[in-house]
Amino acid sequence: MLTFVLGPGVGCDLEQVVEFVRRQVELPEGTLPVYRAERTAKHHRGLVRKRVGVAYDQAAARRIAEQSMRKEAAAKNRPADLINIALEKVVEAGLELPGFSTFDKMASAPPCFRHRAAWGASHGASEPGRR
Repeated sequence: MLTFVLGPGVGCDLEQVVEFVRRQVELPEGTLPVYRAERTAKHHRGLVRKRVGVAYDQAAARRIAEQSMRKEAAAKNRPADLINIALEKVVEAGLELPGFSTFDKMASAPPCFRHRAAWGASHGASEPGRR
């Protein structure tokens, strides 16, 4: 279930948000949150980004997430820890967050990715296979 965090310790699910907005703008019951035109959806996302103060640059967000995970992989090996660190760094950069699956795939990558820094330190090389 998708949950929105409204403040410390306060959250609600997507259905509650949709129902609240529907009632506020007096739309008929059963109205779904969909767009008829892709252009409208794109414009809406742009307005939300402007309001929240984030930029859309998925390549930069992925690069920051990957770099932060690589850096922390030597000290932390739980995917949840690596994801939290990456989320924090992307938010600090003022970028829109990629989908959770992007972070999950990065954090769940083979050990050769996650533990590269630890491998290099223990074998006297910066990358596996290079001595």
